[in-house]
Amino acid sequence: MKIIQSVFLLWALATTSVLGSETSASIVEKLNSFSQMREELAKSLSKPWSEVTENDFKAVCAPVGMAFKKWAETNGFQARQVSAKARNPKNLPTKFEQAISKQFERNPKLEHIESDFALNGHKGPSIAVRIRVAEACLKCHGKKAERPEYIVQKYPNDRAFNFKVGDLRGFYWVWKSKGN
Repeated sequence: MKIIQSVFLLWALATTSVLGSETSASIVEKLNSFSQMREELAKSLSKPWSEVTENDFKAVCAPVGMAFKKWAETNGFQARQVSAKARNPKNLPTKFEQAISKQFERNPKLEHIESDFALNGHKGPSIAVRIRVAEACLKCHGKKAERPEYIVQKYPNDRAFNFKVGDLRGFYWVWKSKGN
C-alpha cells in the first residue's frame, strides 16, 4: 500500500502545475479548446474568401481572443497569443517568446512546452500551446493573393499568410509570476 501511495504522490506532483490548482494537462486542454473554438467558428464562414469581411473576423477570431484573455484573467494568468507571422504587430514574439517559437518550429510534433521564465524582473512557470492552421483558417491565412480585401487594407504589414493545413500558426502562452 505504501508503494502505491508513493507512486500516486509522485504522479500527483508530476501532474499538478505550479501555475495554480489546475493541472498542467487541464491548462493545456483549455488552451487547445480555444483553437477548437476558432476552427468551429471559421467553419461557419460559408462564403468565398473574397467575400469575407471585417464583421466576419469579429465573429470568428475576435471572440476567441476575448475568451482566451477572459479565461486567463479569471484564473490569475498573464497571457498572450503569439505568432512569428503575425497579422497584428502586437502578437509578434518577444525575445523570450522567439525561443519558444523556435522550439515549436524545430519539432512539429511538439504540442506544448512547460518552462520557467524570467521576464522584466519577474520569474515563474509558464505553458505554451501550439496553434495549428486548420483548413477553415485558410480563407484568411492562405495564399497572399487570396486574402480578403479588408485584410489587405487594414493590415498593410500583414505576415499571416501562405500557411498550409497543419502549419504552426503561433501559440497561446500563459504564465504566473511567483507570488501572483
